[in-house]
Amino acid sequence: MLKSKFFFISLLSFLFIIFWFFMAPTAAHSPGEKGHIPALRAAEYIHAVIEANRTIYSQYIVERLGETVSLKATEKWKEENTLPLPAQFLMVSSKIVNSKNLGIRYRLMSLWPINKKNGPKSKQERSGLKKVAEKPGQPYVWSVKKNGEILFNAVYPDLAVTKSCVQCHNNHPRSPRKNFKRG
Repeated sequence: MLKSKFFFISLLSFLFIIFWFFMAPTAAHSPGEKGHIPALRAAEYIHAVIEANRTIYSQYIVERLGETVSLKATEKWKEENTLPLPAQFLMVSSKIVNSKNLGIRYRLMSLWPINKKNGPKSKQERSGLKKVAEKPGQPYVWSVKKNGEILFNAVYPDLAVTKSCVQCHNNHPRSPRKNFKRG
């Protein structure tokens, strides 16, 4: 039981999303001004959309096109004229959103990243990844002040939704972990 729980927690902490919101930390937990959404609630909405899009892309685009017309998702998708991997799909989406200067950023983050750029960039992010692994049902949130603005941060788990996600990560030569499981 403990071993399977460890695998479950390891999978949960495998890929994470972090959000930065330019809102006051009190807005994270209180209703805020009339017409404004608390930062945590906004993060939940955005996370739900990102999670749904990645699930649909992984299950209905990558898996189906791979099975029906042999169109694969590969790491070198631009050069090989293939589909981006689900993680790359999220990163491309993130770049588009980030370029709009809306005051929100998100990215994938992991304690065991295949791409070292996707590791935690601070002690707080590392702590967030560990805390969410301990309590996967709730995001880990904190606020920091930077350049006179208060930034709201949230770490959410990202589960492997398909067999191919697990196979890719377990078989990748740069993967620091080889025992991930689906869901």
